Amino acid sequence: MVTSTRRPRRSSGFTLYETLLVLVIVTGLVVLMATPRAASQNLLAERAFWPSWQRFWTAGCQLAVRRRETLHVEVDIPRHVAELRTLSRGGTPQVLARLAVPPSLRFGEGDTKWDGNIDERGWAPALTLEWYSQRTQLWWYQTFQLKGALIYVTATETRRPHATNP
Repeated sequence: MVTSTRRPRRSSGFTLYETLLVLVIVTGLVVLMATPRAASQNLLAERAFWPSWQRFWTAGCQLAVRRRETLHVEVDIPRHVAELRTLSRGGTPQVLARLAVPPSLRFGEGDTKWDGNIDERGWAPALTLEWYSQRTQLWWYQTFQLKGALIYVTATETRRPHATNP
């Protein structure tokens, strides 16, 4: 009498169900971990923007005095950039400095661009720019005072009724 001793066949890898389960778990963890990180990076970018913008503006005022020429400042919301450049005198304006604007910031009135000049004395007109943060739902008011050289930034949860906008 011959008895067969068959051993059960063993797989050396995962089954399709086990593989799908692992992929679903890993995908879920990646989504859960990536979302708060991106949100916190946006918030940090916004917080870092205000002192950078003040340095950008102050450097523009100092550069205008040193070069003895009027410089042009432009903020382009769709491109998320602020640029300081020379005024064109029949040629192409030269970009002297660039600053990234966080994607969550926009102008309060929905304008997509703002521009102004800093004259050769380092002066700019006194004005208040109104920004809105889509990330924090805060209204930011940036006031240029004292020849346009100093910047005062305030944030509020409600919009001011009589703000001077760009």
